[in-house]
Amino acid sequence: MKVLLITTEPSGDKLGANLIDGLRNEFGSSREIDLQGIGGPLMQERGLLPLFDYEDLSVMGFSEVVPKLFHLLKIIRRISKYAIAWQPDVVITIDSPDFSLRIAKSIKKSSQTTKIVHYVLPSVWAWRPKRARRMSKFVDHVLAILPFEPPYMHNVGVSCDFVGHPIVSEELPSNKEIRLFRNSLGISTNTPIVSILPGSRKSEVERMMPLYCKMMSIVTVKFPSLIFIIPSLKGVSKLVDKQISKWKLPVIHLTEDHNPLRFEQQKKVLFSTSLAAVATSGTVSLELAKMGAPTIVCYRASLFTELVLRLLVNLESATLINILNNRLDIPELLFSKCTYRNISAVLISLLLDDKKAEEQRKAVNNAMMLLGLKGVDPKLRAARSVLGFLEHVKA
Repeated sequence: MKVLLITTEPSGDKLGANLIDGLRNEFGSSREIDLQGIGGPLMQERGLLPLFDYEDLSVMGFSEVVPKLFHLLKIIRRISKYAIAWQPDVVITIDSPDFSLRIAKSIKKSSQTTKIVHYVLPSVWAWRPKRARRMSKFVDHVLAILPFEPPYMHNVGVSCDFVGHPIVSEELPSNKEIRLFRNSLGISTNTPIVSILPGSRKSEVERMMPLYCKMMSIVTVKFPSLIFIIPSLKGVSKLVDKQISKWKLPVIHLTEDHNPLRFEQQKKVLFSTSLAAVATSGTVSLELAKMGAPTIVCYRASLFTELVLRLLVNLESATLINILNNRLDIPELLFSKCTYRNISAVLISLLLDDKKAEEQRKAVNNAMMLLGLKGVDPKLRAARSVLGFLEHVKA
């Protein structure tokens, strides 16, 4: 079975890795799966042959895309031609809709018989509602991670299954793992930790780290025993170091280095032992929630990007936990509200008020149920959905 997988984001890399595990489980160990495409270290660890370096492709926002536009279009053309020549059984594009759906459209334009599955429905319920109808012209099947999404695709004639989110099946670290993690960093059991997540893209780190450093300098005065820990991916670790070096702060920087699997496990343990977390808006907020870290979600972008988002996005929240529960349980500081003084004030309040932390945990438990907790493992559901779709189109 030949599968072409496309993703350009760390969150998509995790989804892709889980999907590969599910496909191998469902497809049977006696039959081979040939995996090629664009993916990160987790997918490559599971046998994906990378055709391009995905770290170069992680861009977000209108002004961030423009400088790389020629390069992105060139890759889209090249991988589309390769897909047509290689003739995979299925092309699976994962998240990153502005990039991956362009590839899907380009492939379908040249080969109507190529089957295309998209994993993670773009937020058509939040903005660009006409995208679902446009997708129907070049996407054959969709794997949705939110329970209310399938009807949006069914209404335009595309099959779509709710498969849940793999985060729900993540196991919490043991007390032993937490103890060993703290010991490895020279942190005592009672020392409070706050996780800082500046983002996975260079543009995010450049905008958010100065705010977070100023915030940490304020919070440290009130909580002198507090230690901040910043885990960062290989592609942005130098930028994080550059910002940290400008400040004398109690910060530990965890970097991905060359062992992505170990890094992912370290993050899980870190999140589970953090008293609180400050995170740039993204999938990481869901990981923090699952591991039990009360979180503040922050976001700044270029002025042009922020203006466009304000005009187009029809949501009261940018955080999935809040969207699922239809409540603002996770505090958000977005756009002009995202200042270092506001972040400091909300974090101090969260650290001092145990009730707020407990309310977040209750909200998270409810959201995890909606995302597929206590059902079939989402990676198996996703794999079965792909294989079931392929069986259906062959029949």
